[in-house]
Amino acid sequence: MADSTYEWRFDPRLNIRRLILRVDPDRLTPGERAELAVRYQEMAAQIPAQVKAFEKRYMACYEELKQAEDDESFYALIDEMNDLSSRISDLNILYLEIEGRYLAGKVHG
Repeated sequence: MADSTYEWRFDPRLNIRRLILRVDPDRLTPGERAELAVRYQEMAAQIPAQVKAFEKRYMACYEELKQAEDDESFYALIDEMNDLSSRISDLNILYLEIEGRYLAGKVHG
């Protein structure tokens, strides 16, 4: 199934491997859907640790922000914190999408 149905791609922004589905999921057999659900679980399993890593860096930036001595370093830290917030948000949305779209059907279907 992996050769034509999906592929793994590393997402450097989110720092996780993402599953890229190449076919309409409605056209998959029940066996293929079950395998795909396992692959989505593998992808979802990466997310909590990466969120924690981004949160840890965010808090480090926050502490550095308290010590910022000039506008340039202050705004550089704010920019990094905004980027980290965006990444955390995107990971949370991705997790909820995986749980809602792909895994809920597996549990209830």
